[in-house]
Amino acid sequence: MPEKCEPVLNTVVASTFPVALPFILVKDLIAALVISRVLTLAMLFAAGFALGRYTGAGAMKAGFAMTLLGAVLTMTIIALGG
Repeated sequence: MPEKCEPVLNTVVASTFPVALPFILVKDLIAALVISRVLTLAMLFAAGFALGRYTGAGAMKAGFAMTLLGAVLTMTIIALGG
């Protein structure tokens, strides 16, 4: 694997831990799922905020856009049975 890919791979792997943690710490699966989804949306907002700030496109606008995209994709996956 090229050395340039390692930091990206590490970031992707590390970003899954907060999303998976509720399933380890909370016994109720429905509550764990809700917590996981909220954490995911918060992480999407933070990533969009940072991206918007970096590109100058507007931090809040990019944060909400990324959160909305994540919510739409999640609803689509649920509607398709996933």
